Amino acid sequence: MHQYWFKPKTYGYGATPVTWEGWAFMIGYLIFIVAMSVALLANQPGVEAWLTWIAVLVPATIAITLLARQKTEGGWRWRWGRKNSRNAS
Repeated sequence: MHQYWFKPKTYGYGATPVTWEGWAFMIGYLIFIVAMSVALLANQPGVEAWLTWIAVLVPATIAITLLARQKTEGGWRWRWGRKNSRNAS
C-alpha cells in the first residue's frame, strides 16, 4: 500500500503535508536550511560562503520537490479550487 504524505493544494500549484511523515520531512528540511545558513554565513560571510550555500541549497530543494511530488496524492498540477456541484443558471 502506497501512503501519500501530501495532498494537492486547492488553489494553485503544489502540495501541503497531511501526515506526520510529510510534516516531519518539511520540518527536517527547514532545520537543515537554518543550520546550513548559520554554519556557512554566520562565521565567514563572503562570496565563497554564499556560493557554497547556493550550491547546497539548490540540489536539496530539487530533491525535496521531487520527493514531495512523488508522495502527493493526485500529482501536481494547477488547480482552481473545488468543483461546484450545482449548475449555475
